[in-house]
Amino acid sequence: MPETPLDDRGISDVIGYVLVFALILGAVVIVSTTGLSELADIRTNEQIDNAERAFDVIAENLGDVYASGAPSRATEIDLASASLSLGTPITMNVTNGSTTLLRQQITPIVYEGEARSRIVYEGGAVFRTQDDSGVVLREPPVITAPDGVHVTVVGTRSRQADSVTGGTVRLRSERASAFLAEYGTEDPLWLNVTSPRWEQWETALQRPGVSCHSGGVTPSDVVACNLTASGVPTRVAVSVVRIDVSIST
Repeated sequence: MPETPLDDRGISDVIGYVLVFALILGAVVIVSTTGLSELADIRTNEQIDNAERAFDVIAENLGDVYASGAPSRATEIDLASASLSLGTPITMNVTNGSTTLLRQQITPIVYEGEARSRIVYEGGAVFRTQDDSGVVLREPPVITAPDGVHVTVVGTRSRQADSVTGGTVRLRSERASAFLAEYGTEDPLWLNVTSPRWEQWETALQRPGVSCHSGGVTPSDVVACNLTASGVPTRVAVSVVRIDVSIST
């Protein structure tokens, strides 16, 4: 039987449906393999950016406690799927020549999101880290000038190992005690920080008149900074403010 134009049109319709279906299926595959991954990256970056802003508020509130004498402050944080914890203590020591002026353990406040991205508040500084790299978001309260040095140690501490994942949490900080001492000295003033984030501490403390070194220090997670590298000042002040921190839902 001879073919008619209607038969050709039927075959063309079937081919058209197959092509359209293939295009739709291909688009779905592309979106699922690349688009969703990009959307997840955008969401992760947005969450860590929001965490940075939250830690800016935390730092300001803790500044009210250690610098302005406020008795307490509370900060609310929306964690989404991230976690907030009070981490393993670090140590800061201030020495004047061979004399130890201060040795203080400090509990860091740690936000951990996806892909091991972290925002950390410790000793008045704020760092953003991921794996072995990191940047300084806020410098610690160390003031150096030609005629004097003032080191403020923000001694956050916790009585228990707090960690919360997801939801909205409240970080509460209460001023516990404060100590201030002034010294006249002819010896170099050193600030040593023992922390997994020693590289960020080195970056944060390095400035004109300050000389920091690490690597050859034992243990390997210590950075040692001579705050009087440009000359011994006539006045040295060291203060520590101990702040009790807790996390609640």
